[in-house]
Amino acid sequence: MKDSIAMCPDWSPDGDEIIFYATRASHFHLFAVSPERGEVREIPSSPQNDMMPDWSPDGTRIVFASDREGRGELYVMSPDGSNLQRLTDSMMDEWRPRWSPDGNYIVFQGNYTGHWELYLLNIETGEIERLTDGSEESREPYWSGDGCLIYYAHEEQGGYNLYVLDLEQRISRQLTNTPGVEDGYPVWVGR
Repeated sequence: MKDSIAMCPDWSPDGDEIIFYATRASHFHLFAVSPERGEVREIPSSPQNDMMPDWSPDGTRIVFASDREGRGELYVMSPDGSNLQRLTDSMMDEWRPRWSPDGNYIVFQGNYTGHWELYLLNIETGEIERLTDGSEESREPYWSGDGCLIYYAHEEQGGYNLYVLDLEQRISRQLTNTPGVEDGYPVWVGR
């Protein structure tokens, strides 16, 4: 891992490993590390860019974005790299997938309309629902611990602020207003 940048770390639900992506041979690849033992293992993947991994809540699958088809698509696989399945197949890009706490949905940012919006993928049916509808970008989604809210960055007048989307009511509200500061990459920490 020397001379590489590790990005988007995510703890396994059992706390045994952290998955992340890093550069190797000029492409991004998926890795896992045991914090106790310090052992790093590469998760078998494609020769293209595999990025932005996220553990399923039960720890049996990893969702990630990859450009192996020439554009950003979402994939899921077992932690050892087996049982690879493509989740999306569109002519646009999908990035930053995040499992819902109950494991039934994946929220992600997609560029289907000329700018980034948030979408919800139903794992069982494969249906995709657009969650945001604006003329500016919405990205970097993150679930609340109870799965009722999604936090995200939203562009306004050239800058980003944090918003929260209530999934039951399908209403977003602004959380930050920090001119000159790029708010982004929210993470839920709490009960």
